[in-house]
Amino acid sequence: ATAAAALEAGEVDWYEQPSIDIAVRLEGNKDIMVAIQDPRGTQGWIRPNHLQPPFNNKKARQALLYMVDQEKYLQAALGQPKYYRTCPAVFTCGGPFETGAGAVKQDVNKAKQLLKDSGYDGKPVVVLDPTDIPLTHGAALVSRELMTQVGFNVDLQAMDWSTVVARRAKKDLPAQGGWNVLFTWWIASDVINPAVHAGISGAGSSAWFGWPENGRIEELKIQWARATDKAAQKQIAEEIQKVALDEVMYVPFGQWVSPTAFRKSMQGFLQFPAPVFWSVSIA
Repeated sequence: ATAAAALEAGEVDWYEQPSIDIAVRLEGNKDIMVAIQDPRGTQGWIRPNHLQPPFNNKKARQALLYMVDQEKYLQAALGQPKYYRTCPAVFTCGGPFETGAGAVKQDVNKAKQLLKDSGYDGKPVVVLDPTDIPLTHGAALVSRELMTQVGFNVDLQAMDWSTVVARRAKKDLPAQGGWNVLFTWWIASDVINPAVHAGISGAGSSAWFGWPENGRIEELKIQWARATDKAAQKQIAEEIQKVALDEVMYVPFGQWVSPTAFRKSMQGFLQFPAPVFWSVSIA
């Protein structure tokens, strides 16, 4: 709110990433332009810890997959439909490898059965809730509701984002300072193909936090890199997505774009995944 007030007063020229509610307010100011920083947008993740129970069991992870209603997550996280879209694609919607292959629709009853079949013992599932980030806090609250409905015993632990960043690196048991579920987001350009997508690494202890291990995906990524034409790459990427969703490396909870706001006296704004200043001037 302080940054928005400074922008409105002309004390600053650019507010990089206002929250959605503030952006809506700024849209009514005739001296301010609200634009989209990165048209490709951002992808939200629900990331289970594959090392620790219950999510070392594939069926428990699949229970997470089947419980998710992306619209509900996006409404809680952002609230303004013009800024978000549901998207089943691991490599994002709007990208060259967009596909719906392997995607599922919410089915709470199936999620309940999968959890039962997993042998889940009812122990608390530690869910990290960064309350200082509205996007992920909203996702955490929706997850608590849906996970409880499915049958998980949810231990929602409130903390700030810096604590999440430190905590997510811990491979300890959840009861000893580890974790079971976290929420994060990646800009679409960083997950747009199998070569760059950290979330589908099946390299185990060397993978991104959550540490899934899957040799099949690693083989397919090599095949994708060696493919010599676009059609072959697209086919392999589709197979990678099927495996990634079936194994539940993570659960995408939607895609969105982030507004940026600047005074109309500023010229030379460029759409890019990060703010750039080399073309900017003040009239």
